[in-house]
Amino acid sequence: MIYHYARKYSRFVFERGKMSKIYASGIIMFILMAVVQERLGYSILKLFVYIVTGLAVYLFFVRVLETFDEGDIDLFLGVIPENYRRVKRFIRSLFV
Repeated sequence: MIYHYARKYSRFVFERGKMSKIYASGIIMFILMAVVQERLGYSILKLFVYIVTGLAVYLFFVRVLETFDEGDIDLFLGVIPENYRRVKRFIRSLFV
């Protein structure tokens, strides 16, 4: 829905650089997690570890590749209510 109005009012900008960094982070995370799962095997008990590790790898590469700038992070954090300052500070520390 947002995409529709952005295109309608000419506010849509497709940033190929940022999208390629996001895709690269996701592909690297997928490959690393596939290797880890191949080595350790699959178990429902290990699923939580895989999810947390995958998230950590993804966030690491998003941060290393400097995918998001301050404006993007402010846009994400604008959705979170003001009384969750600690959560906002934590999320900002993940990306910057």
